[in-house]
Amino acid sequence: MSTCATVVRPFYLLMAPLILGPLLVSLDVLALAVAMPSMANQLKISYSQVSLTFILYTLMFSGLILPVGRLMDRSDCYALLRWGYWLFAAGSICCMLAREILWLCIGRCVQGIGGAVLYAVTPVLVKRVLPEDRQDRGYTLLVMASYLGILAGPTLGGMITSLAGWHWIFAMNLPPVCVGLVLIRHRAAAPEPGQAATPFDYAGAIYSFLASSLSIFVLNQGKELGWSSVTILLATGCCLFFLMLFLIRQYRFSHPLIDLSLLRIRAYRCGLMTASIAMGTGTGLTFLYPFFLSQGVGLSTMQSGVMIGLEPIFSILASVAAAPLAAWVGYRTAITGTMGLRLFAVLLLTLAAQSPTSMPVAVAFGLSGLATGLQYGPLMGQVMAAIPQAQTGAGGALFSQARLFAQVMGVVLFETLFSQLHDLTPSETGSHDAMNAAFRACFLLAAALLIVAAWYALGLQSKSAATEPVARR
Repeated sequence: MSTCATVVRPFYLLMAPLILGPLLVSLDVLALAVAMPSMANQLKISYSQVSLTFILYTLMFSGLILPVGRLMDRSDCYALLRWGYWLFAAGSICCMLAREILWLCIGRCVQGIGGAVLYAVTPVLVKRVLPEDRQDRGYTLLVMASYLGILAGPTLGGMITSLAGWHWIFAMNLPPVCVGLVLIRHRAAAPEPGQAATPFDYAGAIYSFLASSLSIFVLNQGKELGWSSVTILLATGCCLFFLMLFLIRQYRFSHPLIDLSLLRIRAYRCGLMTASIAMGTGTGLTFLYPFFLSQGVGLSTMQSGVMIGLEPIFSILASVAAAPLAAWVGYRTAITGTMGLRLFAVLLLTLAAQSPTSMPVAVAFGLSGLATGLQYGPLMGQVMAAIPQAQTGAGGALFSQARLFAQVMGVVLFETLFSQLHDLTPSETGSHDAMNAAFRACFLLAAALLIVAAWYALGLQSKSAATEPVARR
């Protein structure tokens, strides 16, 4: 493992600027989601126009993760992190001062670029600057920061919008950015020797950006525009075309954006699939929860919010014990076991959909949060440990890209299944039974996906161990 001067610094001083990255990304997105109606009213625009700002942010965010990964292998990761903070701040200021939709869209695009850097760089920096015995704790703190943003984002967004206006949500981003920039001042995390001189795959970066952005656009807008609409079909065709060009480029170029031989590493491949399936399932269920609690269980909006909040709260609390537990019982055992606990929670929800009561649902949410908090940090550590040191940036970026794609795909999958079953399921006693049948089907799908994720988890290392570099094709 490469070392640098930053390793001797205190652990939490090293982690503080890294934690702020995922915290900012998750906090900003969820806080703004609450403020969308207020934004539409004040700017005198439609809801679909406001949603355009979120789409543009997501397209820039998703399209740049892989190019950022290659840049991390060629340059100082702390320099990239500084650029990420500056871009996120510049986009936030532009949005804060915006009085029309054009400047809001421009600001969100700049924010998306900064967000992609913050999202992709932080796990790579954990591996690059921390000693191996501290890395699992570092990944766990990144996960805790994301869950803290998920928990606090809607509440802060609602409070700020009600008391001061939605513009001040963007101002909320500036103090953490300033703290992060101060903490990383004069720090450096140099790339592996010889990597800085390698050529950058500009064509691959363009193909990657177009393929990733178009795929997210199709998944995000497919249901609204219609899966058979001309726009979606054309975007899907273009996405497949640029994906084909990207893959051909990666095989032919001597220094590709992503070395596909990474997928030959069993621990990396299995960790990638485990994390993607588990996170996609979790995001899809999160989308489903408000409908299930209000329409299936019959809870009020406030009660539903409290119930949904149980999962991130338990995740944050459980994250403290994630690294010690994985080191004690073994990483493969810990990840597979917590996947089983999540499976049990989903089966509880399936039973609750049969006879809706709030107590089993509360237990299920608590168990799911407990399992998730114990799982994601060690799982991220296993994936990053399997990446050869010289390919940390590219391998970490591919992992980030896969997680993002899986999360969007999870929402689309569960949303489509629920809406189709709700419309088609016959019921002799009314629409409530049909709705609960649709909920049960979605929960059973989640259970099946978690079983597949647990099967892939069996391919992980029993202990944390770095993998030797694989030979180039």
